[in-house]
Amino acid sequence: MFAVAMMTLVVPKGVRARADTPHEAAPPPPGMTVQGEVDVEDARVRVRCRTARQRSRCAVTLSFVVHAREAAHVTLPAVAGGRVQVDGDECGPPRQCVLPLAGGERRRITVRTRRALWETRSEGLYLVAEAAWTRHALLGEFQHIHRGSAAEHLALFEGPGWSLRGSFRVDAPPARRLTVSVDGQRMPGTVEAQLSALPSSLTIHLEAPRETPRWLRRGGPLFMLGTTMGSQRGFIWRAGYEAGFGRHGFLQGLVETDFRESVALVLMLEAALISPLYIIPSLSAGAGFRVETRAGPQVALRFALGANLGMGMGLQATLDWDVRGRRATTALAGRLGF
Repeated sequence: MFAVAMMTLVVPKGVRARADTPHEAAPPPPGMTVQGEVDVEDARVRVRCRTARQRSRCAVTLSFVVHAREAAHVTLPAVAGGRVQVDGDECGPPRQCVLPLAGGERRRITVRTRRALWETRSEGLYLVAEAAWTRHALLGEFQHIHRGSAAEHLALFEGPGWSLRGSFRVDAPPARRLTVSVDGQRMPGTVEAQLSALPSSLTIHLEAPRETPRWLRRGGPLFMLGTTMGSQRGFIWRAGYEAGFGRHGFLQGLVETDFRESVALVLMLEAALISPLYIIPSLSAGAGFRVETRAGPQVALRFALGANLGMGMGLQATLDWDVRGRRATTALAGRLGF
């Protein structure tokens, strides 16, 4: 007998740099039960899942025929978010369906349900925002994020009175970061499995992704708009990508233009501090090279000081020193990171 019962999974809330505390999952309701003696024939469960970055959407379909050897009653608990059908017709009131069977009667039962599994994520620090979060809250990856797996448990045939005729087939092709287990036994990932006894439970398990190597962290796109200072004042625009390494290091690759004559390439290393209480800016300092491509190429040393206010927003002051021309250019720009 089969009833699909899903545990409640909690999607992490709030910004990802805060701690996410998963709620305790409610126990699954009981599976299908029978009063009397029935044979289960042509039994199959089919699992299909699609996995995205932090979650997996799964569709589970169970189909089997019950053959009553004598008068019997099969109790089919309701499936949250799913459907229970008997010979193609919807079965029963909202809470459960009691299916009476006469001796020798055959009925086909089908249970379909869809659920999403979310991996749990926690930062572990309540009062401190990591520098990576202040710079790339949307797409970045932070040094101290902890990941946990998620699982959904399905109750199957419960209690006496069931007999299996033939085999119980489990069709669960491999999916990224997902495993399917029946009665605690992991199913083969490439072919359909056939069991010789009716199982009591099925579990779909979402494995947490592997951590990015600690010396390299995913960052995100970076955009800046500002102005140069001094006698040759004018607007500047910068765009590029920034990656992180360790807890405090960042590597920037930018294209810079003044919308008129200058187009330059910038490569720079920066070190940044944490943001205490989420309201004190994350301060940063860096150095690198600026290569002017239109009038040269001309190479200048670049030095930078910055303050990031959180959620990717911040300010950056730069000084470019042209060694050959012995000329300094300063600029102030607002920055936005994703």
